[in-house]
Parts: sequence; C-alpha cells; structure tokens
Amino acid sequence: MTPLASTFRALGHPDRLYILEALLATRNANGASIGEIAAVCGIDRFAASRHLDDLATAGFITTAWSGKRREHWLRSGGFEEIEDWAIRFTP
Repeated sequence: MTPLASTFRALGHPDRLYILEALLATRNANGASIGEIAAVCGIDRFAASRHLDDLATAGFITTAWSGKRREHWLRSGGFEEIEDWAIRFTP
C-alpha cells in the first residue's frame, strides 16, 4: 500500500472522522484523553485507543503523556499530504 493510500485508509472509518472533529474542538486546549474522546464520539475506550493509534500512524495526531494522562492533539501539518495530492485536481 502506498503512503497516500494508507493516509486515506486512516480516514476511511467514520469513528476516526469523529475523533478528528473532536480533536479540532480542543485545538487550543490541553488536548484530549482517550476517555474524553470516547465519551464525545460515543465509542468505548478500546475502540478510541485503536483509532487513535491508526490516526497517529498516519500522521494526523500527536500524543504525549501529561502526568498519568495521555493527551492527543491534531498534528500541525498532518493533512499536507492530502492537500498536496488534491491540489493537482484543481484547475
């Protein structure tokens, strides 16, 4: 699978799109924990963790520990690969 195909695969699940939207809402805050993301998106913590791992692997989010809490944020520039690809189709 090409890197671009992997990127689009990461966006191919509705829960991952909900997670990105939830993280967008926390863009200027301290990030969001797995529990917070799971609650906002209406999914269990295991599913949220799995989806967050997929999004991190694809480069959309970044994760860091803050004490005992694992915080997640949108990664700056995470969508550049898609933008670069899509711009080719713009007249």
